[in-house]
Amino acid sequence: MKKYGYPDLDSHTEANKDFMTVLERFSESVATGEKYKGSQLVLDFLNDWWTHHILVEDMKYKPFFQEKGIS
Repeated sequence: MKKYGYPDLDSHTEANKDFMTVLERFSESVATGEKYKGSQLVLDFLNDWWTHHILVEDMKYKPFFQEKGIS
């Protein structure tokens, strides 16, 4: 994305960082032995995030790279 000058790179990068932050917090709670009562919430979050991110956000850059001849 950076190499080809994708115009929405900063926003896309921030979304991925936010996702990683949430996963790190969940991982830390498991590692410290905390009982995570919201496991269904985590599953819902992951499902919603992946579905939205892949089907909406990631598809935004598809035409950009297709115009550059990259598939």
